[in-house]
Formats: sequence, C-alpha cells, structure tokens
Amino acid sequence: VGADFEITRRMITVTPDALTKTYGDADPVFSYSVNDGGLVGDDELVGVLERVQGEDVGSYVISAGSLTNAVNPNYDIAFVGADFVIDRRPVTVSAVSKSKMYSSIDPSLTYTVSDGGLVGSDELVGVLERVQGEDVGTYSIGQGTVDDANNSNYSITYVPDYLEITPRPITVTVDDLTIT
Repeated sequence: VGADFEITRRMITVTPDALTKTYGDADPVFSYSVNDGGLVGDDELVGVLERVQGEDVGSYVISAGSLTNAVNPNYDIAFVGADFVIDRRPVTVSAVSKSKMYSSIDPSLTYTVSDGGLVGSDELVGVLERVQGEDVGTYSIGQGTVDDANNSNYSITYVPDYLEITPRPITVTVDDLTIT
C-alpha cells in the first residue's frame, strides 16, 4: 500500500531593516532580514516591501507588500512590522540686511534659504521680526515666526542680520534778515 510523503512550507520570520530618509529625498530600497536558518540553500524570496504612502515628516508603517506566501510557495512567512521614518530637512535661513531713513516706513524683511534648500514648490511659513525702535541706529532682525513649529518638514538654523536706520537729510535755509 502506497503512502504520500508531504513537504510542508518552511516557517520563516521576515523583519524589515530600520531605515530613514530626509524629507524631500528619494526612498531607499527597503531591505529585510530572515531569521536564522530561514531560507534553504540559495533560495531568495520574491517580492518587495512597501510602506504607507506619504512624504511629510513622520513615521510610516512598512508592510510585507508583495513579499507573500502566494509568490513564495515553499515558505510560510511571518512578518514583523516596522516603521519607516522621514526626518526634517535641515535648511539655513539667513536674514537679508536692510536700511531705511529715519521716519520712513520699514522695508519688507526678507531672507534667503541655503544648506539643503526647499523641496519642490515649498515655501517657508512665517515672517521675520526686528527689534523695535525708530531712532537712528542698528536693529537686529530676528527669526520671528519662520521657525520649526510653523514649518514641520524643515529643521531651521537661523542667521540674523540688521536693519539700519540712517539720518534723514534735511536742508536748512537761513532767511535773510536785515536790521534797521
């Protein structure tokens, strides 16, 4: 009487490698490890890991994606979940020096962005502020609300500059006087 010999699926555990990227950069290739003694011989698993969609700073769950039992019939895959982290993009915001004459309206306070640059069509949110005062002198331009709290995808390093208030030129005309 004959009998059947059954080969069952080999149980393995797949654990994604902890990976991160900086906001605006391309995703790395997701990699993983298989528990010790997992794969047989030169076997390789078929399929790729995936993550929850999103490009803002935060944590995104990595899933088994197409790395399934259906495409790897010799293995029964247990998947250990993990998170993929997108970190803030470092940028340097530098105030642009400004000047005005005494009693004039303040010019718009502006800045430049360097060291990493902004991604795509992103614009930083917030406005610069200067130390109060209207007398002739030099006033520091501060970061104001152009900060990490208002720009969650960026880690901002701020470089201050100054607004200079210069004397207003005046012309003094002396009236001709005659003494009689």
